[in-house]
Amino acid sequence: LGWEFDLPRGALYFWLRLPVGGITSVDFTNRLLETTRVSLTPGTVFGASGEGYVRLAFTSPEETLNEALDRIEAALPVLQKEFPV
Repeated sequence: LGWEFDLPRGALYFWLRLPVGGITSVDFTNRLLETTRVSLTPGTVFGASGEGYVRLAFTSPEETLNEALDRIEAALPVLQKEFPV
């Protein structure tokens, strides 16, 4: 999807920098949920320094994760037009 992340060393999730600008992590995750029905965790749930990031957990079956990523990939161009970096 073109998101920057550090490969986790044992965690079940990735921290991803928001791929759009001009929107908070809470607003981005809400907008993503509305458009894709995929739920990510806004970084600010874990503290103020989490702003600008979302957390994607890999705790679902691979088929479910692939579908979620496909939905996110389809929605990103629209969201990037709404909220350019």
